[in-house]
Amino acid sequence: MLDDKQQKLVEDSLHIVPKVITAFVKKYACLREVARCCDLESAAYLALCTAAKTYDPTRPDAAKPTTYFYRAIHNALLREVQKEISTHAHSIARIPLEEVHNRSKPESPKYEVAFEVLQSISDRDRDWIERYILYGSRSDGGYATFSRESGIDHRRIRKIILDLLEELSRLAENHHYS
Repeated sequence: MLDDKQQKLVEDSLHIVPKVITAFVKKYACLREVARCCDLESAAYLALCTAAKTYDPTRPDAAKPTTYFYRAIHNALLREVQKEISTHAHSIARIPLEEVHNRSKPESPKYEVAFEVLQSISDRDRDWIERYILYGSRSDGGYATFSRESGIDHRRIRKIILDLLEELSRLAENHHYS
């Protein structure tokens, strides 16, 4: 419970909370994804109230209230993110509270569409795409292998495969909306 003087101090310092959060997110860009899942605002306001209890302006080395509160809030935000990381709760499947209204059931993969689209291209092209997807740049799916088999330059093979993948993507997208 805050006394009247502490309550006044908190009320006078409320304006720094959004500034500290913005500075924190900007400073720690690598933590933005995790910070999205945290309740930084609540942690900041709680830290402000806690710091008001411990702030002593009569100390000879006392910092200004905004400086003292800034550090307290900043440290609380770090602890909040650290807690989020240590609990592994920042899953990609976790939805931030402000996005709950946009929540919908994830679509199940449409394998039928992929099979139908693959059937619409030539046997050679389908074979190359399947091998390229399965083996990548390793021996059976590499451009050099396709080049040796077909007698086409490996740079041209690369363009053919990239064009095929683009065409398959377009066909699948068109099939999805039809």
